[in-house]
Amino acid sequence: MRRNRQALWIVLLALLGVGGWTLGQCWLPKAEFAEVIFQSNLIRLQAWEFEAPRSNLIVGSSISGRLLPGYFAGTPLASMDDLGLDGSGPEFGLRMALARSNPPSRIFVEVHHHWPTLVGQ
Repeated sequence: MRRNRQALWIVLLALLGVGGWTLGQCWLPKAEFAEVIFQSNLIRLQAWEFEAPRSNLIVGSSISGRLLPGYFAGTPLASMDDLGLDGSGPEFGLRMALARSNPPSRIFVEVHHHWPTLVGQ
């Protein structure tokens, strides 16, 4: 096979592979959680940025980040987005929510307070 023809086949197969992957992604399951907190944050942020906006949003820390949207299936809160980010607080999630042109109609804010332990008592 000549080099020009081989290069053409490579390009055509690559385009076919990319097209197949793009079409197949809508049927593949999406990741909802990860073992590394950085990846967990990326999953939540990408879902917020690239998926259709939902009417409910929860913002907060890693505590609310453990609530998967699937937990609310079959309830009035079934359309829940989650911006509970590890290593962050509700302020960042609120800023992202309010920066959107169409913010959610309900925002639930998770705030926890860590009570300091008194040493020596």
